[in-house]
Order: sequence, then C-alpha cells, then structure tokens
Amino acid sequence: MDHEPGGQVIQLQQTSQTFVGKYRRNRKLQSCEPCRKSKLACDHSVPCGRCIRRQCVDKCFYHPNPLTRNRQAVSHTAPAPSVLPVSPAGSSHRLVQSIEAPASPKPGKPPRVVCREAPAVHRASSAPLLYHGHEEVVHNDAQSFLGSTSVTSMLTEDLEKLGVPSVDLQTTFSAQSVAISYDRIQKGCEVLAFLKNDSMIYQFINCFYGSWEGDGAFCIEPIMKMWLAELLRFHGNVLKSQSPDKIRKLCELTWRNTQSPLAYNGNTSPKQWILLSTGANIRWDVIGLIACYVAGAATTGDNAKKLLEEYHTTREAVMSSMGDIAATCLTFCRECEILDDTFLWLVAEYYTLISFAKGDVNSTVYRAGAELCSTFLEMGLHQDIRANTGVPPFLAQIRKQVRSVIYSCEISISVFLGRPPRLSYRYINLDTSDFTNAETSAEGSEYIADLWRILEGKCHPNGRTRATTFWKVWIDFAVLREQILELALGNLPANEVLKRADDIQQKAKEQWTKVPALYARCRDEELLVGAKKTGVTLYGHILRQSTQANEFLLQRVLFQKAGASAEGLIKVAQQMFKDIIRISEDPELTKISAANTNHMVAIHGLRCAAVLAVELLRQEQLPVYPKEPLLPRSQTIQDLSVFVSRLDLILKVELLQGIFSVCEQGRKVLTRILDKILSPPNAADRPCQSCPTGHQQAHQQSELDAFQAGMVPNDGADYSGHTSFMAMDDFNFAIDAPYLGPDHDFRQWLENMDWSV
Repeated sequence: MDHEPGGQVIQLQQTSQTFVGKYRRNRKLQSCEPCRKSKLACDHSVPCGRCIRRQCVDKCFYHPNPLTRNRQAVSHTAPAPSVLPVSPAGSSHRLVQSIEAPASPKPGKPPRVVCREAPAVHRASSAPLLYHGHEEVVHNDAQSFLGSTSVTSMLTEDLEKLGVPSVDLQTTFSAQSVAISYDRIQKGCEVLAFLKNDSMIYQFINCFYGSWEGDGAFCIEPIMKMWLAELLRFHGNVLKSQSPDKIRKLCELTWRNTQSPLAYNGNTSPKQWILLSTGANIRWDVIGLIACYVAGAATTGDNAKKLLEEYHTTREAVMSSMGDIAATCLTFCRECEILDDTFLWLVAEYYTLISFAKGDVNSTVYRAGAELCSTFLEMGLHQDIRANTGVPPFLAQIRKQVRSVIYSCEISISVFLGRPPRLSYRYINLDTSDFTNAETSAEGSEYIADLWRILEGKCHPNGRTRATTFWKVWIDFAVLREQILELALGNLPANEVLKRADDIQQKAKEQWTKVPALYARCRDEELLVGAKKTGVTLYGHILRQSTQANEFLLQRVLFQKAGASAEGLIKVAQQMFKDIIRISEDPELTKISAANTNHMVAIHGLRCAAVLAVELLRQEQLPVYPKEPLLPRSQTIQDLSVFVSRLDLILKVELLQGIFSVCEQGRKVLTRILDKILSPPNAADRPCQSCPTGHQQAHQQSELDAFQAGMVPNDGADYSGHTSFMAMDDFNFAIDAPYLGPDHDFRQWLENMDWSV
C-alpha cells in the first residue's frame, strides 16, 4: 500500500515496492536505515523511493531494533500494533474509542516482552517484522453439532435421568486466536476501502432488494438495512476518509469481533440480534454479505443499468471486484473458525454469486456447494428447529426458510449434474416457515403472538406470496424430485421402479390439493396467459415448470429403466416446450427478472428440446413414415427453430455467463439435428451447385422458356402482373425434380416421389 496526501489507502503502482507497517515507540512509521541515518523523509516502502532514486536499493532495509545492541533485556514496550493477537471478547469498546483518538496508557504494570538476540539482517526478511509471540486461547461457544451416534453423546446420554449433571463433563471446544499480522491488516484495509462511497453502496443495495432477486436473499432487507445504517453511523467518517491509522484500527476491531461468538438467547429481539454484528461489533461476515448483494444488484438487468452508467463501470467489473472482496471476507471467517447464521448466509450468497458467474458445472462452484452443505449440517440445522431458551422465535423462522432454500437448491443441482445429492430428506426435518420478510423483523409482543398464531396455519393469512410462501409450496415437490433422482441413479428392478413411480405421481396429485389457491392456478396455463405479469406470476411460472420437470424426469426414468413407451415422455416434453416458447416471447417476464427468466428458458427448454429433436430425427429416419406421427413435423421444426434463435439471444446476454457452455452445446446439437432433418437425402454426396457458365445459363434459360411456354395459356391475356409462377426459377426446392424435362418424365417422377421425407 501507499499513502497519498488525501489519506486514502490505495494499491502500489510498482509491484517491486512493499509498504512496511512497522511503527516506532512514538507511533510513527519506521524509516529505512539510509533515510534514518541521513535524517531524510522516507516513504516506508521496501525499497523506498529515495533509495531507488539514489540507486542504493541494496542498502535499503529496516532494522528490527535500531539503536539497540544484541543483548538479553527486558523491555517495557508493548508489542508493535501492526501485529497483535486477538484478545478475548470484551475489548471491542476500548478499541472503538481508539479509532477516533489514541487511547491513553492506563496505570499498572505493562506487559513484559523479552527481546531476544536479533538474527542476521537481510533486506527482504527484515521488513515487515511479523508477530511470533504466544497465541492466546479464546473459547468459542459455536461448537459443531454432534449427533446421537457420536462418542460424546454416548458418554453423556441419560446422565440427567440418573441425577448426574452432564454440563461439567462436556469438553470445552476452543479455537486458537489469530495473529493480526501485517498481511491480514493489509488485506483487511483493501476490503474496507470499497465502503468509502456509502452513497453508491446504498444505491446498489436498494437496487438489489427492489428487484425480484432481492426477495429471495438469505439476509432479508430489514437486517441488511440496519447493518448498513449502524456501520456508517459508527465508522462512516473513518471509511470515507480512509485514514491509514484509523482504518487500520477499524480492521483490528473487525478481526477481534469476528472471532468472538455472538451472544443471544430466546428473549433476544430482532433489533438486539442485528446490533450484535454491526456498529461497534462489525464483523467480516457482514461486510462480505454487503459485497455479495452489491454484486447481486449488478445482475438485476435493466434495474442496474442506470447505476452502472452513473458510476462508469460494467457489470463484469462489479461482480469481479465484489466477488473478490466476498471471497476474502469468507477466508477471514474461516481463519477465525466462526460458526453462526451470518457465516452460513455468507457461504450461501458467495456460492450463489460464483454459480451465476461460472456456472453450476464448474468444479469450484461444486466444491463451494459442498462447503455450504457441510456448514449447514455442522450447525445442526437439519434437526427440528424450534424457538427455545437459546434461539429467539424470529431466528428459528429464518433458519427454517434458509434450510428449505439450501435443500431445494442442492436437489436441483444434483439433478442438473446427475450426481447423488449431498443432503437428503431422509435426514432433514423439513418443516417450513409461514412468515414474510417484513414480519420476521417486527418488534414487540404482538409479533411474537402473530408468529406462533401463523405457525399453526397452513399459509399466510394476508395472502402475501413472496419467497417465503414459494419455498413453503415447493419444498414438498423438492422431496419428490429427490425420490425421482433416487430412481434414476439407483439400481432397482423394473417392477420396483414402476411401483415407486406410481407412488410419486400419487403424492404429487395430493400435494397440489394443499397448495394455496394463488399458486394452485399455475396448473392451468390459460390463467397465466392473460394474467398481469408480476413477481407472483414469475413464481407461478417457476412452480409450474419445476413440477412439470419432475414429471418429465419421472417419465424419462420409466422409459429408460422400466421399458415404458416414449409417448408419456413426449407428451410432457411437448407441454413444457410450449410453455417455454411462450415464456421466451413474453417481454414483461423478462423485465421482472431477465436472469431467472432466461435461466428457466435455457435449462427447462434444453431438456425438452433435446428429447423432441431426437424423437423427430428418429421419426424422420423410419423406413415407412407413419400416417399419424407422434410429433407433428412442421410445428415441431418451427418451435425448435424459434428456440435455437432464443438460445442465440441468451448467449449474447452478459447476464448468464454461467450457463454459456450449456447453451452453446445445446445450440450446436439442435442446429445439427435440424440441418440433418431439413437437408435433402444424400445432400453431402452431391456436388455443390456453383454459378452456371454463360453457355449453361443460356441452355437452361432456353429449356425454361420452352417449359413456361407450354404451361402459360396462350389466350392473349396479359400475365405480366402475375409473377409468382414466373419467379419459381429462383426458388430452390432442394429436390432432384426433373421438372425441366418432358411431361411424361415429370409425371413419373411425381408418382415415385416419397413425400414423407
């Protein structure tokens, strides 16, 4: 890093220089030895600018202990503030005060630091000097979940019934504190630099939560808005000025807070819980979530165009920079070994961000999904989630919705990749939440009463249908999808496959009877055609296509493993493909969420298009073309052509770089099949038609004139205005038709022509 007169923290333009963050006793940055001895100003880099200009780079180094001799001594100086061990929770308040003004030394015995003999000094290894002292142990209450088959459970179970308290017998899980080294401080300052423009952050966050995508965020809008407000209220001046000393102290504060576990109980209100992670208690996971949602705003299509133009940036630049910041914050949280809800949200949102950018097929994305599933299980969220003395009611409801989203996404990704799921309904309690995002952040006793009252009902009493309601409706269908995936990947006999498939179809019918009326209409496509396009309409399309995809996958399993005919599969594929074509031509749905609409068109459309195209090609290659084919040839070719053109448009849209490879592969396959179907027989064996020579052109024209003279009636009437027939010489039917020869040959060719091709 380097320091400009304005006090902003920026990156060095020359990679050969490294900023040295070692401070002297008077809290001034240390100078290199040539500058210190010459009493000259130093820019505190290795090598410094003055030594570069004087061409004495080999002599530029920073002495670890200037003006001292190599001796054993006891110093009464505190460790250099550039590298400090994380202190236990409780020191945050003092550090917050020190960000604005240096803390005055308190009376008492200072810590003892033993100065050992300095090793041989080398320029590269002597600056900056890292902390190598003893690391304190900080107890962390966020221990991992241990189930009934663990050794710990076997040692402590039933002790309470026998009158033996088991609390004192449990092993205390602890985490080693993280040394706040210069490298961590430098990276932390780089992360905090993006919060300098608070107006821009607010605009992007408002853009994200004002879009359709923001309704399905893991961190709901009221929580994020309060996090931002408190963060800027406490540290807005520091973040805006980017003063090196103050921003460094804020970085140290964030490190300490991140390793300290959140302390709350069943009586903690939503506001109290929110304040545990912001303001004086700011944490890296919260900063990472802010970066994720700023990047998410850039993916909202038309909503973000004005912001991107206003700040002279691009969607790719915002997603790349914010993705790097979120990844750095996630690394900080891993180093602090935290395990709480905000960390789970950060893992989930980062997984969503990189899957959008790289695609679900990418191995990095798949491993990020594995971390999400592992964190989910490690927190024990697969168990029954209830409000108790340790979990407030609002947090229990948020956890239920998070669990539904994580499980459903894992099953969908497993089906998309054809891999076994890493989460299963067999080991997860999938009771769902009944609350809108606004209600989970309400305050007071009325909220608690309404919370439990709504918990007893089937759906939200006010009829609101946002992300919470959608996931409640979809979760049971997600379980059916996992059962279908089990049939597809398992090794079951044909009779067992038929039996289970029949059970799945029966459960799907029963589940539709439990769906609220607003979503139950989704089964009737006519109700969606004339409906006003809103966020609910898009949710309805997603629910309809997802449930039809379940039936499509089930029919494919029956066709492959139970010997069923392809009629059921083709019928479902035709219906889905019809819906996809209609959705792709609806601009209002694209305005609501271009990314999700295009994603639905690409993924569900490719499944159906692949089946229909292959079946049509097989149908074309039959020895005898059926009188009543399974697929109407003309309409199917038209629909496939429209879909291929839609894929071309999707490939040109920068919103969906993640599924670029899938769309590109699908476009190539469908284009190849259409070329095969529409090409004449043995077209490859025939020489390419070239431009005729003058002699050939004259000969062909004479034959054409003779042919036309015999066909046009010679009654003296003027047919110059009727040029449709005369223009047939410019139209190529791609058939070897001898229509330029005698009439007898032409009639014989007509009789022998197979028109089913």
